[in-house]
Amino acid sequence: MAGHSVITATWKRLSQYFYWPGLLQEVTEYIKHCDLYQKAKSRNTYPAGLLQPLPIPTKIWADISIDFITHLPTSKSYTTILVMVDRFSKGAHFAPLSAHYTAPLVAQAYCDYCGKLHGLPETVVSDRDSIFLSQFWSTFFRQNGTKLRFSSTYHPQTDGQTERVNRCINQYLRIFAFQHPRHWAQLLSWAEYHYNTTFHASAGMTPFEAVFGRPPPCFIPAIIGGPGTAIIPDRQHRERILKRLHINLTKAQAKMKRFADRKQREVVFAEGDSVLLRLHPYRQATLHPQKIKRFRLQYYGPFTILERIGEVAYRLDLPSDCKIHLVFHVSLLKRYYYSTTPTTQTLPTHKSRGRPISHPIAILDLRHSTTENEEQALVQWDGQLPEEATWIKLSQLDPDTVSKLRQPGDNQQYRDALTTPINVIPSDSTADNINKTSLFADAGKEPGHKSQHNNSKTWPDRDDTDSILSHVIQTRTQNTISNNKLFTDMPD
Repeated sequence: MAGHSVITATWKRLSQYFYWPGLLQEVTEYIKHCDLYQKAKSRNTYPAGLLQPLPIPTKIWADISIDFITHLPTSKSYTTILVMVDRFSKGAHFAPLSAHYTAPLVAQAYCDYCGKLHGLPETVVSDRDSIFLSQFWSTFFRQNGTKLRFSSTYHPQTDGQTERVNRCINQYLRIFAFQHPRHWAQLLSWAEYHYNTTFHASAGMTPFEAVFGRPPPCFIPAIIGGPGTAIIPDRQHRERILKRLHINLTKAQAKMKRFADRKQREVVFAEGDSVLLRLHPYRQATLHPQKIKRFRLQYYGPFTILERIGEVAYRLDLPSDCKIHLVFHVSLLKRYYYSTTPTTQTLPTHKSRGRPISHPIAILDLRHSTTENEEQALVQWDGQLPEEATWIKLSQLDPDTVSKLRQPGDNQQYRDALTTPINVIPSDSTADNINKTSLFADAGKEPGHKSQHNNSKTWPDRDDTDSILSHVIQTRTQNTISNNKLFTDMPD
């Protein structure tokens, strides 16, 4: 009913009815180690992991990033755009693809739109799309000396440059093709020209100038009838442009990291640590399948960290049947705190009519219920602790089972486990509401008298049980009245 509230809310709720020294600290530790709270609560802090920018390249079209824009309206049988971006000059090429594209078709599109102009790159950064993870794609590039670099699972920020270009393409097509959405394929070449001739603040120039060493041609002279002059750069001029480009990118990257780190936290885990993993159920169903996505947990686990990859990625020990990559960004991980309090063991998995089936293994006590006028037994069930025993009607048990479970001395270990008193303020109801553990522990105790209950080898008969029960009820009722009077007399 409390809803697993945060620390302050839980402490406020408890402090209305209870007080003991260290209440706030105990509430803090309990919530910190609560398994369900750790998995269900949403994150309300800055993401973990400081920004780790990729190294700045030094050559034009030697290091590229690649991605797809999918689910576009059909235009000339095309529904997808292959985006290829140079990480140094920020230049880009866009290739249209049909809906049912494969790894060989994507590789051919790369050669037709990018490879014929710049050759094969030294490195390719991409996400973990099935095309980029296919054997054909891997063999095609690696046999030519190209290194494939993939982003970590569920962390598209690794390839943030291409994601930003995708947004530019969508914006351009949205402006020029919103009235005729099925004509976007005809505008794709102009979208590429517009992007490559647009000034980039991070580079301090246009991608066209970075690649060709001169400003892009302007259409204004052709419109107004003026002459157009072409500037042919020399080698020194070309080197100065590339040097200026590298300096500008370095400054822009440092500025970007400085601002990004203001809203991110540095979190470091060690090998062997237990962490929770934030998953996207709508994108995977092998690690933790769940039909109803609305009420899914925020985190799953715990899982053990096997290895640290770089500065902000970790390899986890996931189940062998899991079909997702084992390396995750630190922003998807959260340290797991094991509970320091004993947890309740679950009932067996066997069910009847939707309810778990359990078997009695010990009868810990007997009593006579005055409200129901019948005998009751304190039964410990299979798979549960003695402290979790419950009172049931004695008539519900088989007579042979009762005789077997009540053999003298057989249940001494369970009776000893119940002799630890638990301080409970009873309600004004009958003996059924009194904690069975505290009742059993206080049985037969008089003020100043040391109980010999632990050394008893026989069960108390019904008359003794009734007298003990009446004595405990009377004693605890008096204690409750005294405690209430004590709290009433306390000054505000």
